[in-house]
Amino acid sequence: MEHSTVLRTLFRAMVGVIVATLVALPASAQLTVDQKIHDFENTAAIYAKRYAPYEWKKELFGFDLFEIGPWLDRVAQSRDDLEFFEIALEYVASLNDTHSSFAMPSSFLADLSFTVDIYDGKVLVDSINRTRLPVLQYPFQIGDQLISVDGRSVVDLMTEFSRFLKRGSPVSSQRSVADFLTFRPQSRIPRVIDLPDTAIVVIEQEGGAQQTFSIPWVKTGVPLRWIGPVPSPRVSLFALAEDAGLPSYFEPWLELTNFRLPDNDPLLSGYTVSPTGDTVSRRYVLGLGQRTPVFSAGLPADFVQRLGRVASDFHFSGTYESDGVRIGYLRIPNFAPPNATTAVTELRNEIAYLQQNTDGLVVDVMRNTGGGCYMLTAASYLIPYPFFFFGEEIRVTIAYINSIQAALEAAERAGAPPFIIEVYREILRQLEAAYRENRGRTGPIPACSLQMFGNQPARDTQGNLLAYTKPLIVLVDDFSISAGDIFPTMLQDNQRGPLVGTRTNGAGGSVSGWPAGIYSESTTSNTNSLVTRIAPVQVPGYPTTRYIENVGAHADIPLDYMTRENLLNGGRPFVEAFTALIVEQVRNPYYEIVSRHSEKCLDVYGASTEDGAAVIQSSCSRGANQQWRLEPVANSAFRLVARHSGKVLDVSGAVIDDPAPVIQVPWHGGENQLWTLEPVSDGYLRIVARHSGKVLDVAGASLDDGAPVIQYTAHGGTNQQWLLRAIGSTAPSLPTPFTMTDARDVSR
Repeated sequence: MEHSTVLRTLFRAMVGVIVATLVALPASAQLTVDQKIHDFENTAAIYAKRYAPYEWKKELFGFDLFEIGPWLDRVAQSRDDLEFFEIALEYVASLNDTHSSFAMPSSFLADLSFTVDIYDGKVLVDSINRTRLPVLQYPFQIGDQLISVDGRSVVDLMTEFSRFLKRGSPVSSQRSVADFLTFRPQSRIPRVIDLPDTAIVVIEQEGGAQQTFSIPWVKTGVPLRWIGPVPSPRVSLFALAEDAGLPSYFEPWLELTNFRLPDNDPLLSGYTVSPTGDTVSRRYVLGLGQRTPVFSAGLPADFVQRLGRVASDFHFSGTYESDGVRIGYLRIPNFAPPNATTAVTELRNEIAYLQQNTDGLVVDVMRNTGGGCYMLTAASYLIPYPFFFFGEEIRVTIAYINSIQAALEAAERAGAPPFIIEVYREILRQLEAAYRENRGRTGPIPACSLQMFGNQPARDTQGNLLAYTKPLIVLVDDFSISAGDIFPTMLQDNQRGPLVGTRTNGAGGSVSGWPAGIYSESTTSNTNSLVTRIAPVQVPGYPTTRYIENVGAHADIPLDYMTRENLLNGGRPFVEAFTALIVEQVRNPYYEIVSRHSEKCLDVYGASTEDGAAVIQSSCSRGANQQWRLEPVANSAFRLVARHSGKVLDVSGAVIDDPAPVIQVPWHGGENQLWTLEPVSDGYLRIVARHSGKVLDVAGASLDDGAPVIQYTAHGGTNQQWLLRAIGSTAPSLPTPFTMTDARDVSR
């Protein structure tokens, strides 16, 4: 890769100078002003040249990374190396980007042996290392509130720490800096080396009583107070995630599909001691990137675990029953399986079982740390029809054009798979066009396949569908990161099933790592691209946009795990809540209502939410204004509720004459809002107005988009026959309690 080559060249050029000068300089010397300015300018230049979301961040936050004059003034006035590192950290944090960060070259950590997170808006203890903090000496408990550390309130400390680290969303930013209250890496908090040996910690226990504890800081690693006026003969570089064994020509593609939380992120750093006494990797957010769900203790008593019982399993899965509905559960902890072939086989077999043995599925990508194109494979097993998968706007540089050109030529010489050759040709074409036109980014380019639209569901060699076809919901939260952002967004864009939880993280681009300075030996990570969704969305607090960066995917059904009740009860209330939601999806799904004569969908014109908006036929788009829930009312009659507005299908003015317009209005209980279903043939139905006995009809049997849908006397035409197709399914289906034996056959 280009940055590795640059690094090696610079290293060779300087090593002679390093050897000649190391002995002559005092070990305690600080960087000179010129050296600090040089390295800061180098850091800024990396983002100026390679940072894809520059304009987007300027629009959202008013931060212009090119305006470095005030920053250079601060650098010039910095009193020591640690202050220089603080300024560099603050500059990069101003991007509000999960993927883009600055890290000083220190392995030093200070740990209070318990973790906290934000539950119900309060900083609560959520794990305690009892090997280090025995309960008799430290009798605080999980669920107690942290008030202060060393006389400073948690709010004050978090405000200070937020200068150095920000994420893609406000909530994930706050929760990340809450981690630094009890776990402080010098790579992100430079002056942590000045901590005393013990901390004075005030904790409020249940009932309101506050207790003060003296807790030792467990300090590991090498503290760094100065970096010295010349670089030392070592280099630390954030490693690009690569698949072992792949030829080198895959490297540019791997970088463009590297949608994950960097391995050196503080959320993934450090070690702790498990309840069994084993040393294990620490995860700040409970369950982050882990196979076992954070709410595993709250799963029902009849939950039968299938995957996740042995170390070689990548996924976690199981089944249980609620209110007569058979429910499947599938957790995808990240999209970077250690062995993709094994993971795909495991997923295929599990989806086959779940298709045969469940009525609905809960897909869990909460606390998913992202990965690569395994997310497209997973989507192909969950979306049973052709689907859209994201585009990627790539930051254009001549160096990147050269890199892709070299990789393409190497792939062609090696007889590489046609897929990678075609991908490189398209990327190169788009990069060159953007460069010629002086654009900072390309247009959206498919990253994980050769097309954005028309990606196919999984099929076997005989063409049989392998994808799950029944209702599903997708669990998301603030730490569904990068590919963990993209994957649920794609299921939402393709109207596969509702997202349940909170918003996702808002890390919407690919990531790479770079050395940030020859003298300071720091590293940065950079967002190379902007991921785009199928169409612009409008969510509160953001401009209308197709970008996932900072916006994330917002839950269709809000449900927050981060409550004290869930913390203390193993997540049982959360499990009960999402279980009720999947049962509701199974029993009362949304449908497309498709006209037999035109194969077009019943549609609220313009996706209007206004009373009296016209109902028409339009080409099926899976838009929410084409999705209808049939809610039983009485005597086999239904009201038809539009998903986008919550309003119901209504014969305007309760007219009984031909023709009468059909509109959407709020529910008022009139018989002109009640409909019955009469089977015709081959799964098609007539939809009959209760008040008039007349049927839903496409006016004039038109084949055009925008043709009015009216009430009209039944005459047997196919423009009066409709197919109910459950969202997320390819097959016709009928809502309960209606069955084909409930009504007479009127096909004659």
